[in-house]
Amino acid sequence: MGLFSWIFGQAPENRGSMTGMRAKEDVQALPDAFPTVEDLEERFRRSGMFREDLIERFALGAAQFLRNGLSYNQVVEALVRSGEPLPLEQVRALGFPSKYVVGRDFHDGLVVKDLAAARGRLEDLVELTAARAAQLHALRRYEEANVRHVRLVSLGAAKETPLERRFNNRKISIAEAVDLVLSKGEQIRRSTFSAVIVPGEQSV
Repeated sequence: MGLFSWIFGQAPENRGSMTGMRAKEDVQALPDAFPTVEDLEERFRRSGMFREDLIERFALGAAQFLRNGLSYNQVVEALVRSGEPLPLEQVRALGFPSKYVVGRDFHDGLVVKDLAAARGRLEDLVELTAARAAQLHALRRYEEANVRHVRLVSLGAAKETPLERRFNNRKISIAEAVDLVLSKGEQIRRSTFSAVIVPGEQSV
């Protein structure tokens, strides 16, 4: 069954059911920890890669897979493989390794000709959107616990962007951190935020 058949074959009340690494109640308790369908739709539409009439379906699939516990690259692999597999000769002609599986749903849903490049771009879009949601969720939880300042924690010098290097381990306010995510999220997507604990200030 292809991605689109799977999504739209479910009754509306069952499309949000969780069957993966995260339990249903855990996901419901953290509703903003994952990208919304609307967030993904906006990213996909701005990319110019997809047929306009299929953007919502790709966004629905990506959102569901993320909530089911898949990593962003697993999500992309699932989207790329959706539908009846293309013949190996066609897969090679599209620039993929001969053993790579490309589904017809993915092929037919794109308006760009370079599908190999589109796969990389899709991975970038899903990663960025998922990271943004997770970072904003963490900052909201800190704010609810009366944490007033955080520090950005990057992956280390080898993988840091210039912005991450500039802000790594710097104490900033929650408001400044939120603004950083919203305005410069692409440059800090692999970073996290840690709370600056002041005794007596935090409620948790």
